[in-house]
Amino acid sequence: MITLRTDILDVPVAKTVILVNQESNTYQRTLTFRNLTATPITVYLETSADGGATWTDIELAFVIAAAGLGADVVIKNVVVTDPIRVQAQGGGVDRDLQVSLLSVYLDAAHIWTTPAL
Repeated sequence: MITLRTDILDVPVAKTVILVNQESNTYQRTLTFRNLTATPITVYLETSADGGATWTDIELAFVIAAAGLGADVVIKNVVVTDPIRVQAQGGGVDRDLQVSLLSVYLDAAHIWTTPAL
């Protein structure tokens, strides 16, 4: 099964948690970020192996350029099995950042098989 979730989130000026994805997944997840503002936004991707007590960086923080400058979309493939947290800063207006999360699941109980003839 493939799921795609998209939302537009507020990004405050100060570094703040804007999204926590609690799922554990053995497959790669893809996050797409699109800056909708005239200012750059800095994004931090983190993961937690202990249920959210501590968070570690998945990679270094990255900056998404202001909207309309040709670099306002960033795609990140995340290959961790634990929950993901997204922190961001630099926005300041409502509805600053469009975030999409693509996930793939293998549900062994619902795999379609050809019946025996």
